[in-house]
Parts: sequence; structure tokens; C-alpha cells
Amino acid sequence: GVLFAADAFFGAEPLAKHGVPYLVDAGRARATLLHLQSARARWMVPGHGDALDDPAPTLDANLEVIDRAFAWLRGHLALAPAQTEDVLAEFAAAFGLQMGNAGSYVLNRTALLSFLSTLEREGAASVLLEGGRWLWTGTD
Repeated sequence: GVLFAADAFFGAEPLAKHGVPYLVDAGRARATLLHLQSARARWMVPGHGDALDDPAPTLDANLEVIDRAFAWLRGHLALAPAQTEDVLAEFAAAFGLQMGNAGSYVLNRTALLSFLSTLEREGAASVLLEGGRWLWTGTD
């Protein structure tokens, strides 16, 4: 009756603290959250946060953050092609991400790339190489 979810989702407090969870594949993380919504477990234990006897609000909060990030990126990439580092700086500002040290920078960059690679895989973003620079752009 207990589902140990590991890093499949964040508890409410860590999610609020970090703004956007550390993900390596945002699309598959979203699919996992949708699957967990129908899981039959009396308790769920996220890798970060307290055990939950009613995980629905926390699962919904995780989905909301992921969906907001995807929506923001689609809108941002529609404006003009941009380098990863520029997108990261604006993404961090938009979501209140802390990047005051190398560790937090790398974690947030990895999460951003997980969203961008999902958008590219789904055909909503593409890569341009211009002047030796990697640029992301929207395709919608």
C-alpha cells in the first residue's frame, strides 16, 4: 500500500523552494505524474518531502509547474532564436530559480535542457546553428 516514488515527484515544500524540479526528461516526467495520479496506493513517498496519504494536490502541483515551464518556453522560443545560456537566465528569472553557485547552475541548466529536448523531440522547438552558435527556436 506504499509507493516509494523516489524522484518521480517533489513534495510540496521542496517544490515551492526550488521552483522547478530537477529533471532529465521533462516529457517523461510529466507522463509519470499522469500515471501516478491513477496509482492505487494508500501512501506515496516522494524522494524529497514527507509521506502523503493524499498525494493528489502534490501531484497536481508538480504537473502545474511542468506545464507552466513548457508554456513559458513555447512562448519564449516563438519570440526569436536564443542560445541556451540566454534562455537559462530568463527562465531562472521567470521561475525564481536560485543560481548563486556552480551546483545550482548545473542543476537548473540540466532541467532546462530536459524541457528543451522534449520540445524538440515533440516538434515544438528546433535547433539552428548560426555562426558557430547553438540556438533554440520555436516551430509553432
